[in-house]
Amino acid sequence: MNNNKNLVKNKIGRLKSVFPNPASDHLTIQFDLNESANVQFKLFNNLGQEILTGKRSHFDKGLQETSLSLYAVEKGMYILQMVADQMIQDGKKVSVIK
Repeated sequence: MNNNKNLVKNKIGRLKSVFPNPASDHLTIQFDLNESANVQFKLFNNLGQEILTGKRSHFDKGLQETSLSLYAVEKGMYILQMVADQMIQDGKKVSVIK
């Protein structure tokens, strides 16, 4: 039970919107941070394999927006994962079409 409380306390951000979805060449990602943090986005396939890792960048507290290139990503369903200060924050399903 203490682990669940720690997860809530450590939550620094959440994904607000990911578009377009389905996407072909890039994703625009809107997210909200409770405090400034180093944020990175990762894309996983349905087998749980990490297939794309975005650049880690520093963002200030508040609503933020960035993009992720899907140029090298094949058609399929994926999970976009948000990592802030090396802790998993949130995830969303994303469909890539080519």
